Amino acid sequence: CAMLELGGWDTHSNQNNRLARQLEELDNGLHALKQGLGTQWQNTVVIVATEFGRTVKENGTLGTDHGTASAMFIAGGKVKGGQIAGQWPG
Repeated sequence: CAMLELGGWDTHSNQNNRLARQLEELDNGLHALKQGLGTQWQNTVVIVATEFGRTVKENGTLGTDHGTASAMFIAGGKVKGGQIAGQWPG
């Protein structure tokens, strides 16, 4: 078990540009992890989660504020993917 932290997700302003950079960095990191694990990727579960949610509605500075909306991504060779778990309440 390992835990890594990637900061910079507190996007109160200019969210589209900031998220594009953050998501690219996350994607590159997950790709490097998969490549580095080689065949052990098939025995791996990776969870990407946040410690707080965001508002759905954009604020006046083209960002979002702290709220209750959130997401969790699960990847890895041990994951039976292709599904969305849960119900959107809005």
